[in-house]
Amino acid sequence: GPIQAKAASRFASLNESRAKIIGAGFLPGGSVVAGTDQGDLYFWYRDKDPRQIKSAPNLLRMAVNRQGTAIAGAALDGGISLFDASGAKTGDLRPPSAGLKVTNLIFNLDGNTLAASYGDGTIASWDLPAKRARPVLKAQGGSYHLMAFTPSGDLAVHTWNTPGLRFFHTDGSAGAVLPDIPAETSAIAFGHDDKSFMTGESKGITHRWTMDGKEKHWDLLKTKILWLAADKQGDWMFIADETGMGVGNFPGPDAGDDPDTIAWYDMPVKITSAALSVEEDAIVTVDKSGEVRVWPAHWKAFLRESCQRIRDHAIFAHPELAEEGLPREAIDRAHAVCEAQVWKK
Repeated sequence: GPIQAKAASRFASLNESRAKIIGAGFLPGGSVVAGTDQGDLYFWYRDKDPRQIKSAPNLLRMAVNRQGTAIAGAALDGGISLFDASGAKTGDLRPPSAGLKVTNLIFNLDGNTLAASYGDGTIASWDLPAKRARPVLKAQGGSYHLMAFTPSGDLAVHTWNTPGLRFFHTDGSAGAVLPDIPAETSAIAFGHDDKSFMTGESKGITHRWTMDGKEKHWDLLKTKILWLAADKQGDWMFIADETGMGVGNFPGPDAGDDPDTIAWYDMPVKITSAALSVEEDAIVTVDKSGEVRVWPAHWKAFLRESCQRIRDHAIFAHPELAEEGLPREAIDRAHAVCEAQVWKK
C-alpha cells in the first residue's frame, strides 16, 4: 500500500472542488506537488503543513523536472508558467502562435530544457537558464505527439497512430528516423547511455530497441502502457499501465537476457499518470478516483509486495489455469524468484 497515505488524505481535504488532477511530481526530499485543471498547485511536505497556490485560471498539462527544482504548467491558451520548488513563479513562456493548446510537456534529463508540443504539430523548446527559445520544430502530421529526450539532449518525437520515431538535434535540425516504432506507441524511455530505449504500446506491449531502431525484445503486459522511466544508472525500468505498475531490469542492447518484469503492483483504480522521485526511491501516481499516492520504488519493495500477493495464487498449483500469453516457464520463473528473494528462510 501507499507509504504516505496521510498525504493522500490531506490532498482530498485540500481539493474541496474535486477538480481533475492532471499530474503530479516530486520535489527534493520526497515532497510532492500536484496540479489540477482549475489551475491549482498543491504541495505536500514531509516537514511542514501542505499548501495550495493558484497558478493560472486553468491548467491543461503539467511537468516537473527530474531534479524537482522546476514546475511547468500549461494553460488552455497555450501559455506556460514556470515555478520553483517553493511554488514561487519564475517566468512565463508563450506559444509560437496565439491560442495553440499544449498536447505534451516534458523536461530533458538535466532539467534545463523544456519542450512543448501543440495541436498543429508545432514543437517549441526553451533553454531555461539562458531564458532563450530554441528553433521551432514541425513534427509529422497529427495532433498529438509523444516526446522524450535522449541522454545527449536530442528530442525524440512520435506522432500518435503513425509508425516511426523522429529525432531532432538541439539546433533544430532533423536527425535519424526509425520507421519500425509501432503506430500505437504510448510511452518512451531512454537508458542513460544513449545505446538503447524502451517503448510501450496502447495494446500493452513493451519493446526494447537499439538506438538504430533494431528491436531486441518484446513483452506483453495487461493494458495501455502509460509511463516508462529508467533509473540514472540505466539498470532498472519502471513501468505503469492502467491496472498497476512494476519494475524490471533494463539490460543494455548487447545483453542476452530478457528485461523481465520482476515485480508488479495491481492498483484498485486506473492510473492516469506516474513520476519517479528525485532520489529514485519512490513513485507518485495519480488515479481516476482523484487520489495522489506515493509508493516505494526499490525493486525489493516491489518484489515483497508482489510475492505476498501471489504466494497462494491458484496459478502455481494449477498452471493450466494460466491466461493465454503467459507461458509455463514464466510462471515457474516468477515462483523461483519469489522463493529465492523473499520466501527463503
